[in-house]
Amino acid sequence: MKFSELLKIKNANPQISFVLGMIYARPVVSKEIVIAYSSYRKGSRSENKLSKGMEEYYDMHKDKLEKFLGSNYEIVLNKNIDKTKLENGNERPGEGVSVLIENDLTIPNDVNNKTYIYGLIEKWLIDVDEECKKLFLVGALDARGSLDFTMKYIAMDIIEETPILVKRKLSKYNDIIGAVFNYNPRLIQEKAFTKNDQFRLPMFYYMGNFGLFTPFKIDYYKSEIENYIEIINSGFFFLDGQYKNIKIPETYTSERNLKINNLAIKLQEKSLSFDEKREIIENWKNENYSSETDDEILFSSQNMKEFSKKNGNYLCEYDNKHITFNAKSNNKNYVEAHHLVPFSERNRFDVSIDVTENIVCLCPNCHKKIHLAVDTERKDFIKNLFENRKDSLEKLGIKFDLKVLFKYYKLNIDEK
Repeated sequence: MKFSELLKIKNANPQISFVLGMIYARPVVSKEIVIAYSSYRKGSRSENKLSKGMEEYYDMHKDKLEKFLGSNYEIVLNKNIDKTKLENGNERPGEGVSVLIENDLTIPNDVNNKTYIYGLIEKWLIDVDEECKKLFLVGALDARGSLDFTMKYIAMDIIEETPILVKRKLSKYNDIIGAVFNYNPRLIQEKAFTKNDQFRLPMFYYMGNFGLFTPFKIDYYKSEIENYIEIINSGFFFLDGQYKNIKIPETYTSERNLKINNLAIKLQEKSLSFDEKREIIENWKNENYSSETDDEILFSSQNMKEFSKKNGNYLCEYDNKHITFNAKSNNKNYVEAHHLVPFSERNRFDVSIDVTENIVCLCPNCHKKIHLAVDTERKDFIKNLFENRKDSLEKLGIKFDLKVLFKYYKLNIDEK
């Protein structure tokens, strides 16, 4: 398959859309070929979950791609890529599977090859239909994304060399891909500062609307999620039917969230130290917001609250008899989400506290009570929630005692 053939609108179909998504995620480009590659391996968590070896998964993946894409595409295991087709300095994909596309483009000498190709793909995306855009997104995230079962995201790393063009396009709401990304800049996570930034989508929103192709990732998902409802879309893509009606949180579409994305992208353009970046962030915060709620928008995963409500069956955890009204957003009993360990205390812990185990669902009255009631009532209330959540939090490494929790809420621990 020639690259120019992929870009002809009249040729647009699910296969081409999927391959262009793989390329857009992170291509390898030489004068001869453009490599759309998928690279993945077992981590410590999946190692204990899956019995098949990686070589078996790579062979399964290659076979599935051959059936899906057809005979017009050259598909190889990454370890078998001909090095002579790669130019000096070109990266070689890690272990996995690749689609090799003939590079028949005439790219100007003074233009970055990858940036040029990204621009051509974006132009193609303008005129294709929504189904092609959806398959494009699946191709990108299935190839380069990872499943984060702690934070409940599908995430794609952003490396320093990723062009600003791509960062900006993928972070915009309803832009060329018609989906909402959370941009995780990791800017204040000092212990994670050496890690790559990420684009993230709520995992269950993704699994209900887009789906997985890679056999390894499908098996990993099935090993982690109880009571999944398997739907095979178009004969190749695994979706979880229990999430088919789940919606993206409205906070993702807000003007403020887009401003935050733009701030993170802007910081990526500069070679700044951690302290310099943090100073820019603090100045931005002083100019744009002051409340902890907004702090959570910048550094917390907003979808975690939505999933916590769903996991709690939209009932008040303090007293499930506290029924309010059906919310317009989902026609479920209206509840509010609250971090038991306040989000402002996140830097005291080595692990993330922005997890469902630390997010309790409360009716509006109880939510106000935990913040505004007299201290004696607040203590009893917080103690009740603490005892419900203590064991599950400790399993994640979030360890503290009740007296410490009282301090987080600025309660007098000596007062009875």
